[in-house]
Amino acid sequence: MKFTLSWLKDHLETTASLDEILYALTDLGLEVEGVVNPVAKLAPFTLAKVLEATQHPDADRLRVCRVMTDEGEKQIVCGAPNARAGITVVLTGTLQSMGRDEAKEKLEALGAKVAGSVSKKTHYVVAGAEAG
Repeated sequence: MKFTLSWLKDHLETTASLDEILYALTDLGLEVEGVVNPVAKLAPFTLAKVLEATQHPDADRLRVCRVMTDEGEKQIVCGAPNARAGITVVLTGTLQSMGRDEAKEKLEALGAKVAGSVSKKTHYVVAGAEAG
């Protein structure tokens, strides 16, 4: 039987931690096959609020965005034509198929200003013609 921890806590008045609950269930003779935390899959994703979005001075299809992330204010370049102040966006990912220097060269060749990392887990945000 599968159930969520919140469901269990709705039906069981306790302040016990997950480990304490697992021990108690096992102690009662109930087999716990595993615990899955679906939130862990979302850990690389961060939210950012676009504070300002302006046309890139050297590229028709790029926008320079000033965003507020959990690590503070950052400047990123994106290819989303609908990027505008006030929207909240999801930032994530690492470019796996290309090295950092190679990705930087390609971005600069497209006229993008490489301003640094958006977050510790994101090196570059690259969007195609249909991004957004």
